[in-house]
Amino acid sequence: SLVLSSSSFFIPGANIIYLSDLSVNHAAEEAAEFLYACCSRVKQIPVDPMESFYTMIVWEALGFFGSKLINHKRPATPLREFMTQVKIFKGKRVSPLLRLKRLVAQGVIEVKEREKEFLETGKFRKNIAQKFIKNPQVRFRIASEVGYMLGEKLHGGMIAEIYTREMIRDLFYNPLTNAGEALDMYLKWVKELRDITPKYKSKKQYL
Repeated sequence: SLVLSSSSFFIPGANIIYLSDLSVNHAAEEAAEFLYACCSRVKQIPVDPMESFYTMIVWEALGFFGSKLINHKRPATPLREFMTQVKIFKGKRVSPLLRLKRLVAQGVIEVKEREKEFLETGKFRKNIAQKFIKNPQVRFRIASEVGYMLGEKLHGGMIAEIYTREMIRDLFYNPLTNAGEALDMYLKWVKELRDITPKYKSKKQYL
């Protein structure tokens, strides 16, 4: 389904990289995920849907961070664009492809709202609605978009010297093998990078 949706991806364990196009951004992203798999010796994503969701966010964040090292101008899709998508499609009969796009946008918004609540209260509601989790394709795409936003901030955190190069290197050696470790890492980044504002705010600037 990921191939049909024109997504690039990396399969750990099998060490397979699929590129949907010849984009340098995608190649660098998947190469970074491959590097993480090699350094951490991770062989697979957790089977549990909720656990795999947060693990994929971390993987996608590291992948996007890696692509930013090659192309620092690569932007993640900002939250406001997902909010616009939901507003445009609200109450309309749309094709299956646009329905999937709307569902992904809704999922991204829900996760970002929970991040905001976490920063305000210190508590995070980790159980995302089943409509966003039960379908592997939807789960992957939401995790990718949230991970991209986080990877963009991670790169900004390195530039701002919140994270040193040694700290970044250590991230690539952390296998996150125990239950809950990916979620803890994700929330740690959300908290530590809360004040990082992406410099490049719109993909349209660079198309």
